[in-house]
Amino acid sequence: MELLVFDDPSTWVPSLTDALGSDLSNRVSALRKPHEYVEDSLDTLLKNDGKAILRLTLGWISRNRVAAYHGTRLSPNELHSIRERGLVILAAASREVRLRRALSAHPNWMSVAARLESAVDRGGAGVMIGNRSGQAHLTLSKVGLTKGFNHYLTHGSEFDQRIAHQLLGDEGVSLLASDGVGYLLEFSVPGDEAIAAANRYISAEEMVERGEAPNVVSDFLKVLSYRVYDSEFSPGNLRTDCGLVFYRDVPPDWLVSALAW
Repeated sequence: MELLVFDDPSTWVPSLTDALGSDLSNRVSALRKPHEYVEDSLDTLLKNDGKAILRLTLGWISRNRVAAYHGTRLSPNELHSIRERGLVILAAASREVRLRRALSAHPNWMSVAARLESAVDRGGAGVMIGNRSGQAHLTLSKVGLTKGFNHYLTHGSEFDQRIAHQLLGDEGVSLLASDGVGYLLEFSVPGDEAIAAANRYISAEEMVERGEAPNVVSDFLKVLSYRVYDSEFSPGNLRTDCGLVFYRDVPPDWLVSALAW
């Protein structure tokens, strides 16, 4: 069992190439032609019934583990909790402590403090924010997280940012950047669970049956197919945003590292 680090092709390209065998080698000549976009090379790879390639890739991912990342801001106690309990699903009421701690530094805090509880309750119910309660979020690409959407590292959870903005606008969001330390958390996720978490509304098997590439499968195959033409192509260039959503706590034994950012 290998840890597939999407941004580092050396950890997975040889293994996936072997797994695809002749299904890939028979298409190499077509893939060596220039493609403007990685999506175009994926289309070439899957042209004329690519279900076998999709199934082989799905099986390959499921047999391995996938590196996935979470960006947040943490106090020492919160970091300790993640090491001990894992990344827990969002419980809206639990966010009040951090929000009160960060936003109370604002000169107008006392005029909005009484609205915090109701704002959190409404946010937890999915009103105005989208229903994130009961979910824990990871993403496939570390480069995507740190270079493409690093506001989680600079300001913390999306939930906190939305509540802060409702109460105190941009100044409230800015205060979140001074609370806690930014941490980049890396997890090692069983491949089958990564696939399920990235394809919440229709199963990966159903998509493959329809000849469509599920999330995570498509991300690996885009890079693999494009690198046949350009062997130096880096997945980091894509700033990939492939979310993995879990409806249970991400267990602590999946945690690989927690690095201050």
